[in-house]
Amino acid sequence: MAHSIEGKDLFEDDCDRKVFLAILKRVKEQTRIAIYSYCLMPNHFHLALKVAETMLDVVMGRLMGGYAKYLNARHHRRGHVFHGRHKEVPVRSDRQLIGLVRYIHNNPVRWGLAKLPKEWQWSSYREYQKRESQLVELVETVTDSDESPAGFDAWEKPTMDSAPSLLRSEVRPPFDYSALLEDIAARRGLTATEIGSGSRRRDLVAARRELIQEAVRRAMRVTELAQRLGLTPQAVSWTLKTCET
Repeated sequence: MAHSIEGKDLFEDDCDRKVFLAILKRVKEQTRIAIYSYCLMPNHFHLALKVAETMLDVVMGRLMGGYAKYLNARHHRRGHVFHGRHKEVPVRSDRQLIGLVRYIHNNPVRWGLAKLPKEWQWSSYREYQKRESQLVELVETVTDSDESPAGFDAWEKPTMDSAPSLLRSEVRPPFDYSALLEDIAARRGLTATEIGSGSRRRDLVAARRELIQEAVRRAMRVTELAQRLGLTPQAVSWTLKTCET
């Protein structure tokens, strides 16, 4: 999974989505990975892949880098498109893989973009329904168990019961920002007020950098974080870039 920077739209129209899938197909052919499912959301995307651990960064780098280059050129944009590195969750059993595929297909339902997975055009769900795909390797255990007419009804229920635990954590309530701030302050021998003061003192700058990096890693929006710290979104984004270098 990878998110756009500052929660911006990752795909401005269907042309962008088609190009993303074309790049994904090209990367698949170049690296010989297996793609089990995908879903393109407004500001992020999900993939279920089978890839050697040492090749994952190469695969995601080619995909995200290729799309970022295209997007900036087409829409006359500059700078980063994605927010940092992709997020990965290892799948260790067939049951987890089935749960992951269902989770990915149900993302549009969870976010209120569709009532049923089949209503969302930009995922591999319809390819599973048709039992054919040029991009996705259909999960046989899923296909075989859903041959009955009622089979796909189970798929259409937005349940997280069989998804890996790390994925289920994604839908929990937002984390406690104040608790994170207090924890960082205590570990560094500072106060929360000092960290939020805007002082350029070296230890306070380092504490704010850690706070920003950790808060965004836990999916806090850049705009909300900037408001909490009395900074501009641009200042927060600049801090994140310095963390990456």
